[in-house]
Amino acid sequence: MANPLRKTMVYLGLADEDYEDVMPSAPAAPVSRAEAGTRAPVTPLRRPAYTNAIRDFLLSLPTESK
Repeated sequence: MANPLRKTMVYLGLADEDYEDVMPSAPAAPVSRAEAGTRAPVTPLRRPAYTNAIRDFLLSLPTESK
């Protein structure tokens, strides 16, 4: 069975029908350890401050009495 993604791309006109998957002859450049070890700065996430307001609202709702 042919690649479904390839068939979809051909149907949408995003790829040629006579395209053949060929592996590149040259290997990809290796990543050095110094580049792999650096990490991007990340902004820490904070919890929302409205959790108590929601709890208080839900507790103030009338309950069903049977």
